[in-house]
Amino acid sequence: MKRGDEKRLSQRRAEAFALLRECEGLLEELVRPGPMMPGCFYGMYKKCGRAGCRCERGELHGPYPVIAATRGGRRSTRSVPADRVREVQARTEAWRGFQRKRRRLDGAMRRIAEIVKEIRDASVEEFP
Repeated sequence: MKRGDEKRLSQRRAEAFALLRECEGLLEELVRPGPMMPGCFYGMYKKCGRAGCRCERGELHGPYPVIAATRGGRRSTRSVPADRVREVQARTEAWRGFQRKRRRLDGAMRRIAEIVKEIRDASVEEFP
C-alpha cells in the first residue's frame, strides 16, 4: 500500500458505512410501502366536437381528472371518478416517491460496491 493510501481508504470506509446507514433507512421505508398506484395523475382538457362550441376557439373543456399508466407495454389513460380523485392522486404520488427512494437505494449500493472495489484494489500486493 502506498503512502497516504491509508487516510484515503479510511475516508472511503467512512463513506461506505454512511451509505450503508442510508441504505438501511431507505430499505425500512421500501419494504413497507403502503398503498400506491403506478401511473401519472393529471387534469386533461378536451374538445367536445360540437359545432360552434367555445372549444373550437381554443377554450377547452376541463380539466378532467385522469390517470395515465402503462400496462402490458401499452399506454392507457382512464378517467378518475370525482369521489376517488384524492385517493388516486395520493397513491400515484406514493408510487413516484417509492420509485425515487428505490433509485436512491440503487445508487447508494452501486457506490458501496465501487468503494469496496477501490479498497480491494488498493490492498492487493504483488508477489515479489
